[in-house]
Amino acid sequence: MSVKVIGICLAAGNSSRMGKDKLPLQIGGTTIGSSVFEKAVSSELNHTLIVSKESDSLDWIGTKLWKLENKAKWSSVSSSESMKGQAFSLRRGIECARQIGADAVLIMLADQPFLQVEMVNDLIHSYDDHLIAGESLDYIASRLAGVIQPPILISRTLFPALLKLDGDQGARSILRDERFKQNGICVDYEDRRYFFDVDTMDDYRKAEELNVCLNQNR
Repeated sequence: MSVKVIGICLAAGNSSRMGKDKLPLQIGGTTIGSSVFEKAVSSELNHTLIVSKESDSLDWIGTKLWKLENKAKWSSVSSSESMKGQAFSLRRGIECARQIGADAVLIMLADQPFLQVEMVNDLIHSYDDHLIAGESLDYIASRLAGVIQPPILISRTLFPALLKLDGDQGARSILRDERFKQNGICVDYEDRRYFFDVDTMDDYRKAEELNVCLNQNR
């Protein structure tokens, strides 16, 4: 791979709709949050930053990710302003990624436990292939039924725009902007289970059912 792609796993949400912290909830022998993180660390990302609240003990991260061979693949950074909205956590991640020389970042949400390693690698390979061919892209995004969804790979050319986001704005708000949306591509997926996010207890119960189905199909 000719570019340095840094993962940003956003894990600083308030879980307000759940009523309690959702990241430690158990699913498939791990936790909601760790499930996403494990996929990131297993992918071809050069490094992954997990952006959490200052008060987060990170005890929801699975034990295998703390082992020496895996710990070198990720870092944790805290967002003191995470309660103000997702934009503040994203900006914190972008700042840190830029400091370690990222050519691009790949943004993930910590409450999407069925993210696939192959999806992450698809975006990285596509971006790399376009650069090798001399084609500069601002982003490559996953898309489901015509709607852009995380994970989203964003080039450093858009870092200044991301750093201006405010409130609950996320990366998708940049890609809807006429100034930026033309210089990117989308990778379409058909299995909506990969994009399922856990916001409520009903979602969590559904996620447990989906996890059984996905394991049966492997």
